[in-house]
Amino acid sequence: MATIPDKPFQNANAATLSPYGSQLLLEDAETAPTLDGLEVRALCSMSGGSMAHFVLPMARVSLPCKHGNFSEIWFVLTGTGKLWRSYESSSAITTLKPGMSFSLTPHTTFQIQADDQEDLAAIAVTIPAFDPELVTVGKGIWPAGGGDNP
Repeated sequence: MATIPDKPFQNANAATLSPYGSQLLLEDAETAPTLDGLEVRALCSMSGGSMAHFVLPMARVSLPCKHGNFSEIWFVLTGTGKLWRSYESSSAITTLKPGMSFSLTPHTTFQIQADDQEDLAAIAVTIPAFDPELVTVGKGIWPAGGGDNP
């Protein structure tokens, strides 16, 4: 994940930081796997929030994850699939498609399933900034994996 630089005009992800903010091209962001099986590219980050680009390869299902005390707002760019969200005794399945946005509140367990036509890509903003120490694997409704990998 991108970090807040100690000095002006420096950033771990080569974002150009200035007094008015930073910028980073998607192709310049490093790709890394996440705990839940999505590929992530950390984009710009500030103390109050962070942004990332996520891809779930087609015909794959993420591990169910539960966030700690941060929220996320997602926007689907490409692909279709399903989102399962669970909080306490309530749960719902939402169909995902390009142009759809959804949010995840703190302590919500969620799982994403990509259809078999194309990769599911989305942008997400985490508020406050993402902290991987606050993510745990939860209990989902679909078997994780699929595609070429278990």
